[in-house]
Amino acid sequence: IAGHRRYRASEMADTERIACIVTEMTDLEAEEAQVVENEKRDNLKPLEKAKGYAGLIERHGVTADELALKLGKSRSTIYATLKLNDLHPSAKQALRDGVIKQSTAMVLAQVHPTRQAQATKDVSSGRMGGVNEPMSYREALAHLQQNYMLDLRNALFDTTDAELYPEAL
Repeated sequence: IAGHRRYRASEMADTERIACIVTEMTDLEAEEAQVVENEKRDNLKPLEKAKGYAGLIERHGVTADELALKLGKSRSTIYATLKLNDLHPSAKQALRDGVIKQSTAMVLAQVHPTRQAQATKDVSSGRMGGVNEPMSYREALAHLQQNYMLDLRNALFDTTDAELYPEAL
């Protein structure tokens, strides 16, 4: 679970032995330890992190609040990271390839799934000003808000009224 960096360092130092502790753990404890250890990695990809978080929640019933406490992160950071799992495959690929950054991917994840492919294409190749390169985070945010998200500030109904959608209670 842990110790991969120590193992690599010992190989580089040509050390024959390294200290270790072997501990019996439940599946939940082992998976939690893996997620915590992964957080320390420099090269951890956002989608790997999102998949790890989702695994704990789905397989072991860990809540996002519990995960936030264990990792020392805010609840909103956990939810935003989890949302990356819902990205359209083209958005995931753009994130993996470094075409878009994690912050832009998190905004794309807020776009309705049926429109994410086109939104990803827009953001990946439609820099404002006619330049054929990915939009910056601010450009992408403005573009997505204007073209893919519904602005309810001027709605003719009370958007906080729970009776609009009773099943949400």
